[in-house]
Amino acid sequence: MNISYVYEDFRETCFRENYFDIIACISTLEHVGLDNTFLYTPDKTKDEDSPGDYLLAVRVLRSVLKPGGSMYISVPFGKPVNHGWFQVFDAARVDTVIEEFKPSRYRESIFMYEEDRWRVSSREEAAEATCFDINVQKEYEADFLAFSRSIVCLELVR
Repeated sequence: MNISYVYEDFRETCFRENYFDIIACISTLEHVGLDNTFLYTPDKTKDEDSPGDYLLAVRVLRSVLKPGGSMYISVPFGKPVNHGWFQVFDAARVDTVIEEFKPSRYRESIFMYEEDRWRVSSREEAAEATCFDINVQKEYEADFLAFSRSIVCLELVR
């Protein structure tokens, strides 16, 4: 297996259509169209406020995926909040990802962090989950949560 990295804005990709068998978009989609100068680049053109651009990214990523190929996505899940440099996806936003991708089939898994471990959860149970942002809150919560109380993982098959 060969792995390589390309650093670019995947709303406009250099890859041709139907190129990849598998795409992993892990902890990335929640940053698309937001302020990427906060942690990732000094390029002021990347200080954006277009939180809906994650749908453009999904559309472009789908186009470079071969028919029958799989895309794996994870994003923070719970109470919808735009933190400026990332956003938390609620059930409605997750549904827009699925609708935009138009999968032939898909699988969704929700996980929640509590009592020092991750466990399988549901949309309903995780609906009010929050994220801890050390850049804003400055002090850890009692359980030292690193970031998100809940995540959604999607496998979307083209």
